[in-house]
This record gives sequence, C-alpha cells and structure tokens, in this order.
Amino acid sequence: MASINTPRHRPARRQQGIVLVIALALLVVIGFSSAFIMRNALFGELVTNNLSSNQAANHAAETALRYCENELMNQPAATAPPVLPAPAAGDPVLWQVAANWAVAGQVVTVPDAVLQGNAGINYPTKPQCMIERISVFVANPKDPRRQYGFQITARGYSPDYQAPAANGSGGSGSEVVLQSTLRTAVCVGALNGNC
Repeated sequence: MASINTPRHRPARRQQGIVLVIALALLVVIGFSSAFIMRNALFGELVTNNLSSNQAANHAAETALRYCENELMNQPAATAPPVLPAPAAGDPVLWQVAANWAVAGQVVTVPDAVLQGNAGINYPTKPQCMIERISVFVANPKDPRRQYGFQITARGYSPDYQAPAANGSGGSGSEVVLQSTLRTAVCVGALNGNC
C-alpha cells in the first residue's frame, strides 16, 4: 500500500507588523495632505472674495469721482454741488477728517439713478464725494490768467460694507478712496460762486 505523504508546512513565523506601520504612516501623510489642500482652497476662496469686494468698492468710488467732476464742470444746473473752501495754513485737509463726511451740505452722495448702470450691483452704502478748493501755483508769474483748482475726493464702498464701531473694532467689506484734481483758467458754471 502506498503511503500518503502529508504536506509539510513551515512553522508559522511571528509577523513583524511592518505593513501595518507603513499603512498607518501613509494614512497620516494622506490626512495632512488633504488638510493642507482644503486649507489652501479656503484661503484662495477668501482672497477671491476680498478681491471681488475691493473691485466693487473701487468701481463705486470711480463712479462717484466721475459724477462729481461732471457736476462741477457741467453747469449751470438747478443745484450746484457744494465746493468747500481751501483750508487755512496749518489746518487739516477737510476730506481727511472723518467727521466732515457726515456734515450735510459738504458731501455729494451719488444718486441711485447714476448707480443703476453699475452691472446691477446694489450698494447699501452709497458712494460719496467731497469737492475742495486748492491753491494752484502758476508756472509763469507774468501769465495774467488766474488759475482755479479743485480737489475731488470720492469714497466708494463694497456691497457687503459694514462700518467699524466708534472704537475702530469690527466692520467688514471694502472702502476705496480716490482723488482727482481739476484746474481751469476760467471761472465757469458751478465755479462762479467759488472763484
């Protein structure tokens, strides 16, 4: 009778667990990589949001600046924009004092009809501008023409703008300030009462 050979098994060796350690290390690396990628994506979204907010505020300030330039130069009209006198020597420039922007009769607020063309953007805080007389120095003192100068300062706000508290804390959105200077040798239109 033939003998049946039983298969020989190698004795079981104790496993070292190196595969488990490598798998855990790879899971940690994948976890950190995922967290880093999500953090960068969130940061990129915040940057994009801020750029969009700043662009909307810049557009509002540009609209206010052009509106006030046109109101100043395209006169006569029923109501001329207010033109503030040049500050006395040593006094701060009027547009730099925050309280001056709240004084009625010193600031021009851009009407809704002008803002309607701004790609359908709704501005809860309307853009404003302030017109101030400035001293203009003539290069040629023998020139008989008198020079008239005006500095127009415009402030525009993003649609999500929230003003900070009185102590400077809080607030959100963007505020952009733009300026232009107009100089004319002739006193015309709205400039007549301010020359």
